[in-house]
Amino acid sequence: MSKWLLKKIFRKLEKTTSYKVRLVFSDNSEFTNYKGGVRPDLVIRFRTTGAQWRTLIFLHDGFIESYIDGTIDLGGDDPIYMLAKLGRDAGMNETHEGLIKSVIYQ
Repeated sequence: MSKWLLKKIFRKLEKTTSYKVRLVFSDNSEFTNYKGGVRPDLVIRFRTTGAQWRTLIFLHDGFIESYIDGTIDLGGDDPIYMLAKLGRDAGMNETHEGLIKSVIYQ
C-alpha cells in the first residue's frame, strides 16, 4: 500500500518536471518516471517500509526525519535542491490535506 501511494505522488510530480527520478523501495522494487537506461537526476532509496510510511503520513517532515536517521538515502547531483525544486514545481506547498486530496483524486 505504501509503495502504491508513493508511486501516485511521484506520478503527480512527473507531470510537472522533465527531471528523471528513480524510487527504490525497501523490497528493492523500483519506480522510474523515465524510460531507458539513462542516469536519473535523483534517486530516492527507502531502506525500510517504516520510512515509506513515515513519508506518507508526515510528508516532507517524515521524509527529512527518515533521511536524517538513515532510513532514506539520496543520490544524484545536489539531491536536496532537486527535491525542493520538484516539490515547488508540482505545487506541493499546499496543506497536507490539499496534497493528499490532489494525489488521491487525480
